[in-house]
Amino acid sequence: MPGLYLAVALSRNTGDEERAIRTFNEVIEHLNDIPQRPQKNLLWARANMARLYRSMGRIADAEKQERLCRREFSAQRSRSLLITILTCREWIYGHRFTYPPSEFYAIFADDVGTGSHILDHPEVVQLFKDIKEVGPNQAILGNMGIFYNQKGPIPFANQ
Repeated sequence: MPGLYLAVALSRNTGDEERAIRTFNEVIEHLNDIPQRPQKNLLWARANMARLYRSMGRIADAEKQERLCRREFSAQRSRSLLITILTCREWIYGHRFTYPPSEFYAIFADDVGTGSHILDHPEVVQLFKDIKEVGPNQAILGNMGIFYNQKGPIPFANQ
């Protein structure tokens, strides 16, 4: 997704804001042309575009990017992609066992405030507050062990 990287790079250069927005929109318009979309790259790019819009005073556009994420399902029978639009918070909640909280912070946060309106939202803070990361791709949530990128949490055996 080189176009997403270009859009984000342009968004960080004073004077290239409108070009960044055009580039980003062109990439988004052509998402159906590629067979598999990298979810984390899309989330990262949307968070950066939201930051750009906020810096330009375009709050409604920023909030739209903060809400929009795309969850993709491959429909084997029709060989087409069905796209459901979710909020970023819903996407995070639905994928809380796919990536540890530190991975979400790596996707959304950076030194210029990208993603702060997503990660600081009370629903996201609440979701992550009881998860304790204990190792690479491992965490504890109550009496459940989480092994990320697996099918879900695994209850600890009662001793």
